[in-house]
Amino acid sequence: MAWKPQPLTYLCPQCGWKKPVAPRSDVRLEGFDQFSKCPKCGITELITRKPSLLELARLGLSWSGR
Repeated sequence: MAWKPQPLTYLCPQCGWKKPVAPRSDVRLEGFDQFSKCPKCGITELITRKPSLLELARLGLSWSGR
C-alpha cells in the first residue's frame, strides 16, 4: 500500500543550500524530492528537518502539528 511521506527540508551545512520538498507518494526521485548529496557543493552529509511554517506555505501545504 502506498503512503504519502511527510514533507522535509534538506540543508547543506557547508554551502547553505536549502530545499523544502513535499513528496506526492512513496516513490521518491533523487534530485527532485530526495537528496543524498548537495547539488551545489556535492557534500553528502545533508541535514534533514521538518519544514518551517513559511516553507510549508510556499509548498502550498498546511501545518498539521505532527
